[in-house]
Amino acid sequence: PTPTPAACLPNTREIRVETSTACNYRCSMCPRESLTRPQQIMSDALFERVVRAARAEMPSLSMCTVSGFGDFCADPGWRNKLALARELFDEVHVVTNLARVDDDDIATLASLATEVRVSLYATTEETFRQVHKPPRGVRLCDIERRARALAARGGATLKMTCCELDANRDEIPTWITRWRHVAAHVEVWRPHNWVDGRAYREIAPAEQRLASCGRPAAGPIQVQVDGTINVCCFDYDGKMVVGDLSRQSLAEIFGGDALQRIRALHADGRADELDLCAVCDQRDPQQRRAEQLVYCSSADAAERVLRTSSGGETLRETRRA
Repeated sequence: PTPTPAACLPNTREIRVETSTACNYRCSMCPRESLTRPQQIMSDALFERVVRAARAEMPSLSMCTVSGFGDFCADPGWRNKLALARELFDEVHVVTNLARVDDDDIATLASLATEVRVSLYATTEETFRQVHKPPRGVRLCDIERRARALAARGGATLKMTCCELDANRDEIPTWITRWRHVAAHVEVWRPHNWVDGRAYREIAPAEQRLASCGRPAAGPIQVQVDGTINVCCFDYDGKMVVGDLSRQSLAEIFGGDALQRIRALHADGRADELDLCAVCDQRDPQQRRAEQLVYCSSADAAERVLRTSSGGETLRETRRA
């Protein structure tokens, strides 16, 4: 039988809205050179339209993560968007590199966001420039000062994340020591592949791979900068778009043929028929992915890989029959 529209809605409390595909960094682990989507900013009007529509249709949505394949603070309207998100949702999570904010912005972030996740992969200026490739004038010491100020101010929870790379491997112990007593949560990961954008991880043999990562059925709602919805945040170039929240309801999108086909292939153990899912490292077994977690201050590796990155909800992975 065909599921009802309500039954098609995802089992999630989180909506993620990409407000910017522009970024002032050119990080070595990020496949920005392969991005074919336009580098743009989501208008305040479109942001308001999608978050109000989603919240009205799914009152169970209690968390809004404002992030995407760009820096949140590249958007001149981020303060207005953050204020609206805080009005509508119990939790508002932000992902930023802190390169574009000043002291007043730190106060705004602390008062409006409930969690600010800062990606910082260095402890020395030389490594900072090698890994992140920031523009001239952006200095590591300023980023660190702002992160500490945010933590000291209270309000928003500070989460520091790092990727272990060849360029910074020797600095990882220092990085952990520097941040574990400052931030509420600290994580160090080995980099993932961005599906097909990088080749850091060797994916597991076919017979060991999971039938599904769990995201098509229960992952966060992923709204791209133009209002379209894709299935997964790892799909940075929007190749698996399933609808457009600027002109469709969530029920129409999640009950539509595009998403229902993806869900059916995952449920039937045929995700390899999807080009991106066939090569995605997120279908590797839990233990294999847990080995990519170098350090986590508040959870063991096995527990951590079962949660969405900011929602804390468990994804229901499906093993092959």
